[in-house]
Amino acid sequence: MRWWERYAGSLDEELKALDQLGVEPHLNDELLKQGVVSIDVRVSILGDARSGRIEYPELFSYFRPRLYVRSLDRSVRHWNPINGELCLLGRSSEHWEPQMTAADLLRDQLPKWEEAAVHAYDNERTPGEDSQAEPASAYFPQQPGQMVFIDSSQELPAGLIWGWMKVATAKGRTSIVRDSPWTGWVVEIAGSDRKDVIAAPEADIKEWAERHGLESFVCPWIALDQPPTSLETLLDDVLAWLAGKEPDAPGKILPFQSTKKSGLLGLCFPEEAPGGGIRQGWLFIAHCRAPKIKKKERGSTKQVARWIVTAEGIGRTGLFERVPELSPLREKTIAVVGLGCIGAPSALAFAKAGV
Repeated sequence: MRWWERYAGSLDEELKALDQLGVEPHLNDELLKQGVVSIDVRVSILGDARSGRIEYPELFSYFRPRLYVRSLDRSVRHWNPINGELCLLGRSSEHWEPQMTAADLLRDQLPKWEEAAVHAYDNERTPGEDSQAEPASAYFPQQPGQMVFIDSSQELPAGLIWGWMKVATAKGRTSIVRDSPWTGWVVEIAGSDRKDVIAAPEADIKEWAERHGLESFVCPWIALDQPPTSLETLLDDVLAWLAGKEPDAPGKILPFQSTKKSGLLGLCFPEEAPGGGIRQGWLFIAHCRAPKIKKKERGSTKQVARWIVTAEGIGRTGLFERVPELSPLREKTIAVVGLGCIGAPSALAFAKAGV
């Protein structure tokens, strides 16, 4: 039984409270038939009236509803530019009480969000605001079971717009299929002329890839001047931006990819770093051509599936960004007595942490 059926009148109370708040609520009846409560609203965001929607979880009111508003300024913080969600509450469940309504959430938290949203990451936190980075790459949906690992310590030189990279993967797994598990490791990054290596992972990472006999393939990369914000037009937007910077570049990248059954396009862009400041973030656009395509159709994007593969930082820099509490362990020496069910995994964890 759904929550609005179990608690008779609860949905009407939500709509009444929102109406009293003056946000012009409109229940989506079609979605309600599918078991989803979605209410369209008009809210004031940073001085402008905006269309938005409130979506309720299946276990409301034990879990909070969420507000989504599209097309805000990309400099706004605590806002997901991909799906439009505004982060009105901290992550902890203590911030939401079952007796609260969506109207309470908008009335009490939206003004606080507006105050915090216009602050830069390096500014002092507002009362109740979580002190955390918001890397743009974290907002993109992750393809289950697929990941590209890249050494967080390697940086692309300033001024380079595009080039080529080598990605290593398990032997026989150089082809990427959307619904199949796949993992790759970036082992080399070169410029557009492919002559000089401009970035490479730490030596032990490259040695590990060679020791395990991984195969590598080449794919292009593009360095953007700001994070992407659209999934639907991502590739077109990126190529149009690149053509404006270097008109001949798309003509070298697209023919190369059209000859491959599958592959990647790396996107590098500036984003907030967990430890403060700005770092280079990465995403990858994967593509896989449908089987049995006629030669005359191989250049057609209609026959190619595309999706996002997210990146994860590896190496010491990536580890300490994710778990900064481990950083002091590099200066420690730990003795482990006994390598049983507790000692053995502990010893491995200490080694991975750089002890």
